[in-house]
Amino acid sequence: MDVTASPPPARNPGPPWGYRLLFFGDRFLPRPVLDGALYAGAVAATALMPAQRQASSDYLHAVLRRPPRRRDIHRHFHTFARTLMAKLRLGRGIIPDFCYADPDAAGSFHDLCTSAKPALFGTFHVGNSDLLGCMLSDFGRDIALVRHRVGNSLDTDFMSRTFAPRLRFLWINRPEDFLFELKTALERQISVGLQCDRVDFGGRLEAFSFLGRRRLFPFTIYHLAKLFDRPV
Repeated sequence: MDVTASPPPARNPGPPWGYRLLFFGDRFLPRPVLDGALYAGAVAATALMPAQRQASSDYLHAVLRRPPRRRDIHRHFHTFARTLMAKLRLGRGIIPDFCYADPDAAGSFHDLCTSAKPALFGTFHVGNSDLLGCMLSDFGRDIALVRHRVGNSLDTDFMSRTFAPRLRFLWINRPEDFLFELKTALERQISVGLQCDRVDFGGRLEAFSFLGRRRLFPFTIYHLAKLFDRPV
């Protein structure tokens, strides 16, 4: 079911050895030393990655309703590094615990997750969203996450191994593969996690008010829900 373009055309930002350095640093460095290294690394990344720094500045400006300070951007980079570490720790068998912030409000979501009915789950790039998608397999359901394969994806490699066989990734690097692989997964009664904040392969887009502006979001998930009779 995994579909991978060869070779992957893109890479995550940073040096090619960065993920492995973080993984081995987490394994062998004392925690205070590692924490200091992550803080210093975030300082260096803030200075050396202008495109990501500008993206962070634009996002924080919209969220904070004011021009972000340098320390705001650094905190953003540092937070991203810590969420990445949570995924890399899966390679050592360290799986985080998740709970509902308000169990009384979990209601219909929990009922759906514990049911036998396949579903479509909309995911977003917020916090530990990738890990949350993986943890859907804890409900005893098979879940396929649609992702774009990049060259340095040690974190997703760890996720794939740790949560197998319930979890699989649909690596979609070519738009023409998207509908075919998605249809195959849905017909096999597998639940699918779709990224709903990226328009990469979104054939149907709708504008919503988000962070003070009308922005486009993929709306394909709702058309698929109607076509395949799946809850979202």
